[in-house]
Amino acid sequence: MDKVLVLTPIKDASRYLPQYFERLASLTYSRDALSVALLESDSKDDTWEMANTLTERYKLQFSSLETFKRDYGFSIPEHLPRWSPAFQKIRRTILARARNQLLFRALKDHDWVLWLDVDVIGFPFDLIEYLIGFDLNILHPDCVTEGSHDSFDQNAWKDHGRLHMHDLRGTNQPVRIDSVGGTVLLV
Repeated sequence: MDKVLVLTPIKDASRYLPQYFERLASLTYSRDALSVALLESDSKDDTWEMANTLTERYKLQFSSLETFKRDYGFSIPEHLPRWSPAFQKIRRTILARARNQLLFRALKDHDWVLWLDVDVIGFPFDLIEYLIGFDLNILHPDCVTEGSHDSFDQNAWKDHGRLHMHDLRGTNQPVRIDSVGGTVLLV
């Protein structure tokens, strides 16, 4: 069976962590082949402490479960949303660095990496089997915002950003896109 590593960068995510771990524990993929790693950075809340507590609670349910820490000294002023244009370049740069750090620390002999954002609130329990079943190197499922039909991840697009995932619906087969995001991404 293919070994899968679920990777999740986290920041100020304590409110999402209990449900995140519950959803991971509900996955139907073989526990002997499923590893999880999180990288916490620059949180102002108790994300680091909560991640470690939950890691201890759930660690026997996975082949491995690790939590790493790496601060970058970056924060967006509290009165601004994280998608504020003035902070996008630096925010995306720091996120890329955090993802690289997490990948370098956690990847061992895994066949697949599933990037999964901590605030994804629902997915099928057979998500991993379903995605691997397409036998493609990279898959980015269309994630929607709760209560909406629009795609959440606006970084997944085609045709120079003119078409997003919700514009490409209508088939149960994968569609080629030109850019991927990281909300849910199998590589």
